[in-house]
Amino acid sequence: MQAPTCIKAAEQSPQAAQPSETAPGQDGPAPAQASAPATALTNFVVPVQMFKLTLTSASSSNRLEINHFQPLSHGSDSILFFDNTVYGKARPLGEAGAGLPDVETWGESFRLGYRKLILGGRGYLGVNGGYDNALQQGYLYQQLGIGVEAIYPAVGVVATLTQGIGNNNYQGLGKSLLQSFNIQASFTTGIPNLSIAPRFYYVYDNQGSQSPGGQIQLVYGVNRYLSVSIATNYDDLNGQGGSLQFHYLFHPPKRKQVPASIPYGIASGFSQAIGNTGSRIIRLTGSTPAYAD
Repeated sequence: MQAPTCIKAAEQSPQAAQPSETAPGQDGPAPAQASAPATALTNFVVPVQMFKLTLTSASSSNRLEINHFQPLSHGSDSILFFDNTVYGKARPLGEAGAGLPDVETWGESFRLGYRKLILGGRGYLGVNGGYDNALQQGYLYQQLGIGVEAIYPAVGVVATLTQGIGNNNYQGLGKSLLQSFNIQASFTTGIPNLSIAPRFYYVYDNQGSQSPGGQIQLVYGVNRYLSVSIATNYDDLNGQGGSLQFHYLFHPPKRKQVPASIPYGIASGFSQAIGNTGSRIIRLTGSTPAYAD
């Protein structure tokens, strides 16, 4: 799920809500964008950077992510893009000390994606695929992932699937990679700037561990740069988890840059990184679920 964006209820996408057009230090020129036809509806899509901080309980891992979204080509109503995330996961507070490093896991996620506006710009469809890794105590875990997006004015649906590759069950570490299927819907709530996103997921490894699970996430758009969300998760493998997440965008489109036919909430989701949706940040057995987005 991307950052929430809102101008008014009638323009909200189910993914986001950002009411304000200004923020301190954000009035400089936007980065150069990939070439596009002069009449393209997608000219507002430019490179965007994102910082995301996820805070969790003492039994789980706080996480910092940095993302770069790069449009590669513009069609009259479509874009081809590349999306790269690097992240670090802190060691759970309950496991700190004993000479262990404060950062437990380093990881990276790559996606190549395609999005196409539909309904005259009031929604979009997307497909993406790529590669993720996580390095923990010298052990490298890897997976491939695919995703689809169907975003409409009143509801958005995102589905993802991952498949581990290489050695994903190291005896020395005693942890295996959890592959996953996720499907998430997002809805506006009728309350300005607030959306809700229920998610169903299924995780499993190659050693027989498996469980369905669920998440509920509330997202509040402070402005077009910043959103805050709170989420709670549960599955049978590791019980209940929760998270508080801050999501900050650099160079999101200004309202005046977006064609009048495209609601700003739709434009915001169309022009920024693919959400994690429980799949891009690799999860290992023994970790408390704290996905957020």
